[in-house]
Amino acid sequence: MELKYKEVVDDVTEEFMDKTCSSGSFKALLGAQFIGAFTDSLFKMIVSLYAIQLLTSSEAATRLISIIGILYILPFIIFSPVAGHIADRFSKRTVIIVMGLVKVVFSLLAAGALLTGNIWYLCGCLFLFMVDSALFSPAKYGILPELLNEQELSKGNGFIQLCTFVGVILGTAAGGVLFNIWHNSLFAVGLLMALLALVAFGISFLIRAQKVDQVSVHQGVYWGAWQALGGIRRDKGLFLTMIALAFFSFLGQVFQMNILIYGSHVLAIGGDKISILLVAVSLGIAAGSLLAGLASEGKVELGLVPLGVAGITVMSFLLGFGGNFYGALVMLFILGICAGFYTVPLNAFFQRYSPNEQRGQYLSVLNIITSFGSLLAGGFLWFFGGKLAIGSDHIFWMIAVLTAVA
Repeated sequence: MELKYKEVVDDVTEEFMDKTCSSGSFKALLGAQFIGAFTDSLFKMIVSLYAIQLLTSSEAATRLISIIGILYILPFIIFSPVAGHIADRFSKRTVIIVMGLVKVVFSLLAAGALLTGNIWYLCGCLFLFMVDSALFSPAKYGILPELLNEQELSKGNGFIQLCTFVGVILGTAAGGVLFNIWHNSLFAVGLLMALLALVAFGISFLIRAQKVDQVSVHQGVYWGAWQALGGIRRDKGLFLTMIALAFFSFLGQVFQMNILIYGSHVLAIGGDKISILLVAVSLGIAAGSLLAGLASEGKVELGLVPLGVAGITVMSFLLGFGGNFYGALVMLFILGICAGFYTVPLNAFFQRYSPNEQRGQYLSVLNIITSFGSLLAGGFLWFFGGKLAIGSDHIFWMIAVLTAVA
């Protein structure tokens, strides 16, 4: 009788946990992701504004900003195969927790860099921040199918995109504000980032994913990524989705870097207002991601993608005419909404149709290819904006043409 009672209690407990792990664990994942996005964007904004302050020439500032952009992306190319290998070989929950602890250590190093004020030391710490994010990313997205059912996956992607860009919004805004307030004591910003990383580390322990069999990986890490790329190339839907997301990464990185120069040298505004422009884009992407997630509930809605890319084209063309701060603010917000329509259905499609046993590897390859798109953006801006001295307003026209062709 006692044994039977224990079995009933165990069954009820397991059923209860299965029903609640999606909500509680998913919220914990959102919390950790929000703090990570906040600290990454905060630190990048601080480093970028410091670089612009050091170099008054538009061409020189553009070159340094493009280098910062490249360092921001390079870890995803180098370490994504390792990250995918780890996400398939070990518990994704464990990977998320460990990388949370590593982020605490890197944040303390960033505090030291802010104390010295050496721009190259700061760039090195930014690189380390993104190494952590690269190793975290496949586990973060790969765990979604373990936390959510198939009908919830698109909505879940919408919410994690929303959470990410809200973090980017607040981090970017905080970067501009804190740079102005703590201009002579940026070390305090580093300590704040370390504290936030410690909070995210604690939150990650609340994630409880379904138990899945981990893959026994025998091939080399990079060879596994090469094989995963071959699998993606054989699947026309996944391959075209990957290319579309790589193009989006190219656009997004050009916009982020170009807005810094556009605000400073075309609109003639300060760092606080430049951060507001970046906030407008991020807020638009957050709203577009949420709307796309709701519109895609229960399915993957690819019909939103052409609508999104059309809006990006039009808004980029209008930004090329310059104008004033408030006009740019509105256009960048609308552009962000269109970007959310573009990226959410594509990410959901890729996650949904990646094979379960190789999802981490497939997502790591996606990270590599999209990171190449972002890396190309750094080279694009360095060459056209830095070497050929094409104005940041005309860069927007070039983006409009490229998007229309795409």
